[in-house]
Amino acid sequence: MAPGAARVIPPEVMERLKVLLAEPIGFLSYKAIWQWLRQECQVEVEYKTVYRIVRYELNAKLKVPRPRHYKQAPGAVEQFKKTCPSL
Repeated sequence: MAPGAARVIPPEVMERLKVLLAEPIGFLSYKAIWQWLRQECQVEVEYKTVYRIVRYELNAKLKVPRPRHYKQAPGAVEQFKKTCPSL
């Protein structure tokens, strides 16, 4: 951001965003954050700006679980770890 330029997202909205990102559930995607800003806060901002602010200025990461196959049996990972001594 250029020195002296006005912020795209108002400070009160940034505070609300910080609180929501700190919650255990949080947002699932940057697009969800972008839509929240547009719909709830009436802030028009580009997607790449949302990504930059969340990732680099707020140092936040989205709470998204690692993908796994839908056919994977529950408990299969724990069973594998018990049988494989090198892990």
